[in-house]
Order: sequence, then C-alpha cells, then structure tokens
Amino acid sequence: MNYIKSKRIYFSIVAISILSLIACINGNNSENESEPIASNDQVLSSSNLENAQISKKDLLSEDNESSYSQKNDFQDAQKILEAQELILSKIYSDTKNSVVSIRTTEKLVDYWSLQQFDRELGQGSGFAWDQFGHIVTNNHVIEGASRIIVVMSDGKEFSAEIVGSDIHSDLAVIRIIDADDLIELEPITIGSSNEVVPGHMTVALGNPFAQRNTMTTGIVSAVGRTFQAKDSPYSITEVIQTDAAINPGNSGGPLLNNKGEAIGVNYMIYSSGGSNVGIGFAIPIDIAKRVVPSLIEIGVYEYSYLGVGVGDITNEIELKMKEVLPRENLSGAVLSFIYPNTPAEDAGFVAGDVVLNINKIDIRNADDLLVFLNNKTSPGDVIEVEIFSEGEVIQRSVTLGVRPS
Repeated sequence: MNYIKSKRIYFSIVAISILSLIACINGNNSENESEPIASNDQVLSSSNLENAQISKKDLLSEDNESSYSQKNDFQDAQKILEAQELILSKIYSDTKNSVVSIRTTEKLVDYWSLQQFDRELGQGSGFAWDQFGHIVTNNHVIEGASRIIVVMSDGKEFSAEIVGSDIHSDLAVIRIIDADDLIELEPITIGSSNEVVPGHMTVALGNPFAQRNTMTTGIVSAVGRTFQAKDSPYSITEVIQTDAAINPGNSGGPLLNNKGEAIGVNYMIYSSGGSNVGIGFAIPIDIAKRVVPSLIEIGVYEYSYLGVGVGDITNEIELKMKEVLPRENLSGAVLSFIYPNTPAEDAGFVAGDVVLNINKIDIRNADDLLVFLNNKTSPGDVIEVEIFSEGEVIQRSVTLGVRPS
C-alpha cells in the first residue's frame, strides 16, 4: 500500500514539473510574439464551436419567427373570416323582412261533379320594392294564378293581387290586399347592376324547395349573358351569372352584393336534374329599375321597337367591309331580316345591312344592338344609325315604335 502511494506522489511531482516547464516556454514565447499561435486543431475546434452556437441561435430564431408568422397568419385569416361572417349575418338580418315566399294556385273544375277546386300551381320568391307594399317577383312565378299567397319571414300568410307584369323581362309586381298597417315589409335597398363584374360576392335570398328565409352565397361568375325570355320571342340582355345556389323556389328573389343591395332578380338555372349545379342567372336590377315603376303606374312596360332580326358578322361580310372600311377588327350587328310594316322597313333598311354605330356609339355585335335598344331608348325616340349597306357606309334616321305585345 505504501509503495502505491509513493508511486502516485512521484508521478504527481513529475506532472507538475512538466506543466511548469510548458508554462515557462509559453511565457517566453509571449514575450517574443504579440499573440500566441494556436494549432490548426485548436482553430478548427474553436471556429466550429462558435459556428455551431450561431447556427443553433439562428435555428431557434427562425423557428420562433416561423411560429410567430404562422400564428399571425392564422389570426389574420381568422379576422378575415370573422369579418365575412359579420357582413353576411348583417345582410341577412337587414334584408330578411324584405323577402317573401310566394305560393300560387289555379282554379280547376271537376267535370263529373262540376265542383271547382284549387290546385297548387307553383312557388317562388319576391322582395319589397317600396314603402307602399309593392313586391317584385318573376312573371313566370305568378302567371296563370287564380290566387296568390304571400308568406312573410315570420310565417304569416296574406293574399295578393297582380299590379302589373311584363313577359319580355319576366318581371311582375304584386301587392298584398288583405293586411293592415302592421305588416313588417321593409323595402330592399336597390343597387346597380352596371357596376357588377366577375368575382364580386353575391348573396341569394329566397324560398328554395319551400324552405323560407334561405340564404346562399357565391360570386358573380359572368356578366352580359343574353337569354330569350320564357314566354317571349325577345331576349333579356346583360343577365348576371352566379354560382350562388339557386333552386326551384328561388325565382323572383333578390340577388344581393356585399353591401346588401339588390343587383338582380333571380331568374333561372342551368341543370339537367332541376336543382342547383352552380350555374344560376339573375335579371339585372337596372332592367327592373326601368320596368317596375311603369308596372306600378300603368300595369305594363312599353319597349322601343325597330323591327329587325340580328346576328353577328360572318367572315364573308367582314371581307366585303374591309374593301370599303380601312379599319382593323371590323365589328357591327348584321340585320338578318326586316319585319314588314316596321320602323326599320320604313327607314329603308334591308336584310344584310350591318349596323356600325347608333348615335355615335359603336355597336360591336348583336348583343350590343339589343342592349342599346332595351336600355337606352324609348318608343318615339329618333336614333341616328350608321350602317354598311351594299358596299358603302350610309346614315339613316329612324323613329322607334312600340314593341308588339
């Protein structure tokens, strides 16, 4: 045991002596040199340690920043969703007392007993137009009805009568006839369809499948569609397309924008099965703003009338126009036929004429001509028409008539 202790003491003294010698050497070197010289291993080891510490700090910082950023993004997204929900909830609460459900019945006779009975004809929607209780809906909702029942948002039912209707725009106005002054029917806010563009938010309110007080949402999918009215040989122009769910029973209800303003009257859907597939259409409210006041005042709306059938320019016609008109992208509306005893015939138009402009406003295609006549003219107006006819450009003045009913 004593031997082992002596040996340990010996090695300790030797180790201390060696360390002292190294310290002396280093001390001498420090006197001769301004800085100590480290070995390569020491440099690499020190550098790696420092870089590792920096990298770890950066990683922690990046993780924190990423986590913070994700948290902020989520909070921002949540705020956007909450804002959208708030807007939709407010639109619903502000307009629910303006929208009604409509049921119609027709009177039939049992030829065996000669007894009359009512049979349900259809259903739809409508909305309050003014403070006098006038309700706007589609003409096809109330057409042929012997009785019209209006159902308020609170479920109360009242009978209504037809004030006026127009098959060409598929619009109609009805009025409640058996109610007192306590009816909570608030006029809806009327907007403008002229400002509507694809991408705008839409809200459809109505009575799909007899489910009262239903709201669906979507966007404007397209504008400027043209469709032939259901019971008319004439077309409805500038129809709004939306993907907001519109189903049987929505007809006649309002299509709203993100301010709760009516921009259209829900009209029809494209569907093979009879229910919504994301392609619905609304009559632009700007047409209603022209038609409805006349329906309220006199029961009908009179359209201006030229008396022509129209189509778009063909390649053959465009080649003929290029020989005379040194313009690129030639455009216009082709008069495909002229009805007899009409303003167009009286003014000297012939089939094949191309309308280039009206009152200096360019006409690009057939739809442009229909839109101009429907939205910018009235019966009795005199319009100046520039046409391409039989190889030359000429001007004609036309006094518009009244569209036949």
